[in-house]
Amino acid sequence: MNPKSPQSQKMRMQTKIKTKGLENRRQQHHPQLAPATSTPTQFNFYHQNPPKPPYSLYPVGSQVEVTSDEDGFRGAWFVATVIHPPSSFETPASESSSSSLFVEYKNLLAEENGCALLKEFVDVAFVRPKPPVDEEKDISFEVNDVVDAFFQDGWWTGVVTEVVERNSRYKVFFSNPPEELEFGSSDLRVHKNWVDGKWVRPEKEVWMLL
Repeated sequence: MNPKSPQSQKMRMQTKIKTKGLENRRQQHHPQLAPATSTPTQFNFYHQNPPKPPYSLYPVGSQVEVTSDEDGFRGAWFVATVIHPPSSFETPASESSSSSLFVEYKNLLAEENGCALLKEFVDVAFVRPKPPVDEEKDISFEVNDVVDAFFQDGWWTGVVTEVVERNSRYKVFFSNPPEELEFGSSDLRVHKNWVDGKWVRPEKEVWMLL
């Protein structure tokens, strides 16, 4: 997938290949901070209601999506699979075994120039099931529809601002960081929030571009 403006994607949206530094910083996240509007609803839900053991929610082999509260990653969802940690892999002291899962990402690499997929412990508050595939093959989006766009190895939440070509190409605005890019319909999906164990489609949103 090639957004219409390659130059713009270099300006603000950083590469989404996670590094060890990002993995370490994630362990220091502050769950008491209110998430941005594009972060998952279950973040508050899990911290207000003691969750079940993470592996009972997401057994080994489950296809999931993982997000983060790190700057530059909020609102992005990365596809992963829940796996068993190897016997030689110790749980970090800052990660509680009662609230973390060990996952392997589908598209993220452990090293920028490497080929091994990233594996890490993640807090279950940042995990959700993989959304169901849209039943309609050719989905037509309208202006102000909230969508997910596949960009730099993850699904980013944005709002359709222009129908460039019906059933084919759309311009999408992202709020974090502010950016507008063009996508083909094959790289877009209907945005859904995982709320109390159900998928909920949000209302349309209106963005004023300055």
